[in-house]
Amino acid sequence: MGSGFKTFAAAEVLTAANVNNYLMEQSVMSFADATARDAAVTSPEEGMTAYLQDANSVTVYSGSAWVTIADLDVLVVDSANGRVGIGTATPQVEVEVSNESPVLRLTDTDTTLSDNELSSGIEFYSSDTSAQGVAAYVHADGDGATGDLQLRFGTGTPGGASDRMTIDASGKVGIGTDAPSQELDVVGSIVIPVGNGVMFDRSGTDLDVLFKETPTSTTYGTGDDVVLRNPNGANIRFQTDGTNDRMTITEAGKVGIGITNPDRPLHVSTSSTVEVVRFESSDDECGLSMKCTSTNGRDYWLVSGGTGGGFAGGNFGIYDSTPSTGGVRFVVTSAGNIVVNTGTIQSVGTFNNTTAASANMHVSSAGFFYRSTASSIRYKTDVETLEDSYADAILGLRPVWYRSLGKADPDEWGYWGFIAEEVAAIDPRLVTYGVADDYEWELDENGQKIEPPASALTVPEGVQYDRLVPHLVNLVARQRDQIGDLTARIETLEAA
Repeated sequence: MGSGFKTFAAAEVLTAANVNNYLMEQSVMSFADATARDAAVTSPEEGMTAYLQDANSVTVYSGSAWVTIADLDVLVVDSANGRVGIGTATPQVEVEVSNESPVLRLTDTDTTLSDNELSSGIEFYSSDTSAQGVAAYVHADGDGATGDLQLRFGTGTPGGASDRMTIDASGKVGIGTDAPSQELDVVGSIVIPVGNGVMFDRSGTDLDVLFKETPTSTTYGTGDDVVLRNPNGANIRFQTDGTNDRMTITEAGKVGIGITNPDRPLHVSTSSTVEVVRFESSDDECGLSMKCTSTNGRDYWLVSGGTGGGFAGGNFGIYDSTPSTGGVRFVVTSAGNIVVNTGTIQSVGTFNNTTAASANMHVSSAGFFYRSTASSIRYKTDVETLEDSYADAILGLRPVWYRSLGKADPDEWGYWGFIAEEVAAIDPRLVTYGVADDYEWELDENGQKIEPPASALTVPEGVQYDRLVPHLVNLVARQRDQIGDLTARIETLEAA
């Protein structure tokens, strides 16, 4: 085994060992690894060659760096059997590539590939004594002048092979044509000896599958109709494994998927998945239409929104497409918000299902619902006892009688209450606030109002009557103390 690299000094005796270890065994220098090579050859010259034992590779110094030119673990030439192995040391055929998910790539270095110009290919050459030449091929040619490629498959006589099938850059397949216009374009005849067209006929009139451009009988329809027929009135069944029915069309026209006796026009049944039916579209919106054509019926859509549609941003909603009176009715936004565009929210069940443990609810200026958490100490900080002066201040409130301008209030009814602006002047913490009439609302992608910032809430809107309770309790408690004191004094005077 070679001993590495050595610089001989002038007049040094060249021993047999030196000749064997440094010259004879090192026409190509041999090292344990790249570290040993670099340590021994500190000033390599261009063209020096070194074999690395750990990697089974041959490296050559290019003048600036060591470059691997052969890796025996990657490329093996079996000269005895005329085989080449890539990734295998024991190729079983003339060329064998072994790896996890191996890929064979043919790279065309032509940077100006033109339409129909050969880019790369595989050819099958026949050396038969009767004739020699390429008898079959797979060519990748330019499809246009933009670098797109099409595959051409050719067969024929040796030296006379020609195109038989083409797959263009868009995926269209042509048989007998090199310019397919449809997903499958066949130039030539597909012969099934039944008649004018393509027909599958099983036992006379039991079942017909007909594809005809010019039918010979009006029984099958007209024009380009495609007919699947069972004239005897039995069901039509579809199977995918030869045993289990996947879809059934009954003689009454009901369609069953996963069930053989559907009791609705469309009946889907499964026990293997939660998601029974999926509607999917690459358009801006995907929807399910439900239209009632009877008197006063309407056309409603369940819509899942995408990008650019009326239900954009992944929202889900109900749309009334009835002409002149329709529109968006209900939206669940991608953030989980519920938006009712017209009308009001009504829940009779909630109204009837009463409880003594009722909680307050706040409706903001933008229509958002909030649960009140004003009672628990968990939501409070800097707690102080109400000062008497704040309680005394509410005695300055002006009780009023009025008629309401609210949409749901009868015009002839009257109400008692306070004026929010007057209450705010006495204690601004006893009212709720909204935005000014000229506030410029920001809208989301569905045209819905976005909750305004707190800084925009400047106009008194409602009196928080429940906030008056602490003040009233303070007043009553002090009156109780005063009454108790007066009662004691009177009792003292009467006793005297």
